[in-house]
Amino acid sequence: MRHHNNFDAIRLFAAFLVVLGHAYVLDGFRAPQLWAIPVHSVGLFIFFALSGYLVTDSWQRDPNVLRFVTKRALRIFPGLTGAVLFTAFIIGPVYSRVPLQTYFTHSQFFDYFANIALYANDVLPAVFTANKVPNSVNGSLWTLPVEFFCYLTVIFFALLSKVRIIVLVISSLVISGSYFYLQYSRPDLNVLVYNVWLQSALLIIPFFFAGSALRLLQEKLPLRTDLAIVGFLLTIPFGVFPLSASMERATPILLVFVLTYGVVVFGTASYPGIRRAARFGDFSYGLYLYAFPIQQIIGQISAGRLSPEAMLIITLPVTLLLAVISWHFVEQPALRIKHVIQRRLAPVM
Repeated sequence: MRHHNNFDAIRLFAAFLVVLGHAYVLDGFRAPQLWAIPVHSVGLFIFFALSGYLVTDSWQRDPNVLRFVTKRALRIFPGLTGAVLFTAFIIGPVYSRVPLQTYFTHSQFFDYFANIALYANDVLPAVFTANKVPNSVNGSLWTLPVEFFCYLTVIFFALLSKVRIIVLVISSLVISGSYFYLQYSRPDLNVLVYNVWLQSALLIIPFFFAGSALRLLQEKLPLRTDLAIVGFLLTIPFGVFPLSASMERATPILLVFVLTYGVVVFGTASYPGIRRAARFGDFSYGLYLYAFPIQQIIGQISAGRLSPEAMLIITLPVTLLLAVISWHFVEQPALRIKHVIQRRLAPVM
């Protein structure tokens, strides 16, 4: 289906929102807002909504557990492994403030490789210690264990058969409500699950579930551009002219369905030019993986004197180059291996 829909363009747009938001945050500024939500968070919402729809579609077309997990692993781990190795062996030694011998024998150096096992660990020995967001090497990686967890829930919900759509929708509401409660009623309750803040995970998981539910409802629920536009218009008061603080805080819950519906409507459409956004390769994952450490490098070199706009302008071409290398030399070869493995696993149930 590649080049016959707009999903590649949406992925690139979501990656850009994440890079844009981090350009401000890592430079010590407040990120631009959409619906009173930082743009990098909106980018994550879009990523998870897309992922829920497309991953569920993959399961629907080939409901085999072993092949499904293999495909998901080959999409996540090769690019992630390349980014972790690049950061640990190239960026870290160059920008660490300790001698190389100390760097390569420090426990934080070895702990950093836990990222390959999706255990978020954001610190390398004395790297970016003087930045405005200190000691954070790649703060984007925390979402990957959450995403892989969501992949596994697709298999679980598949076992529920006809009731799974209802369960998905209810789960989205319950998880969103849990986020609302923890974030605003119990802000002091900080819970780590597999080294990921529970509140942060609860904010983005419902978008995956909503995207999954939309895929399951595809034959029954009309995907109409006019309905998507009306939905977005109805959300404007919540983000631009909120009547109360509670109304503003409830915006993410509303967006779970409105934004996900709009993303799927636009993604399943096919607009000339836009549908060929990935004709040279799918660089969105690479942009997501490499932008954060590149922005931290720029912050250290400039000693925080660059404006967020200047940081963004410098970040994009450098990160795009790394994303191109990642796609052509790591991600795409892994996807070719995927087809070979799938053929070998074809008889396996």
